[in-house]
Amino acid sequence: MKIKYSYLDKLERFEVFVFLQSVINFTEPLLEEMPELFTNKFTELEAAFEAYDDVLEQERRVSPEGLIEAEETRDHAVRKLYSIAKEYSDYPYVKAMEDAADEILKVFKVYGTGSEIARKTQDIETGVIINLLQDLYKTLPRQEAITTLNLQIVCDRLADSNSQFDYKQLTRRKENAKFIAGVVKEARTAVQDVFMAFVDIVNALAIVEGEEKYADLKEFISNLFDEYVVESRRRGKRKDKDVPDEEVPEEEETTVI
Repeated sequence: MKIKYSYLDKLERFEVFVFLQSVINFTEPLLEEMPELFTNKFTELEAAFEAYDDVLEQERRVSPEGLIEAEETRDHAVRKLYSIAKEYSDYPYVKAMEDAADEILKVFKVYGTGSEIARKTQDIETGVIINLLQDLYKTLPRQEAITTLNLQIVCDRLADSNSQFDYKQLTRRKENAKFIAGVVKEARTAVQDVFMAFVDIVNALAIVEGEEKYADLKEFISNLFDEYVVESRRRGKRKDKDVPDEEVPEEEETTVI
């Protein structure tokens, strides 16, 4: 069994925090019997986690009410918009829907996938979403494509949450000009990168030294991560209550090992 982490980007920031805290707490008692490669990478993970904890605390102090929710809503909406189009791009049963999906994906090709857009720094993401929506409504065929796939409500939600985020971001800057926009997202990316490198080392050492030595750790991380993924998907379905259920799973996942 190899530890998987392909859904990590889709967890909310505090879910990532609690998940990583649990992994660190479970791992610490095992360090004495682990090789230097393992302990060195774990030390890096602890340091990156501490940095993430610090910026989350800063954000809590200076963020106006609704800023975090607006950002998470727009991230979810842009991922959903892309994933629906991606799903119907291979839908030969209704040619009009397949063609509509292709039309929308042509626009995304300029900006990246939904997940790629959601991972951008805050201000860059704001601008990308504005331009993306403008391009989606620029021509009649694209407007018809949105209607064909019943994506108007997703586009409206994306536009609304992006506008709310932009306004609240401006408010935050006025209230605390010293706060660096995007610092939380950058810290999250950093700690996730270190965690994924740590997982890769655990998977590799299990092959070299034997599965038994790492079995408990791998099982703990995998089971805990699965719990968060299940909850994240449930939350996503609740957010999508206005979008027909048949319209898709999230973006196709790739298991990273």
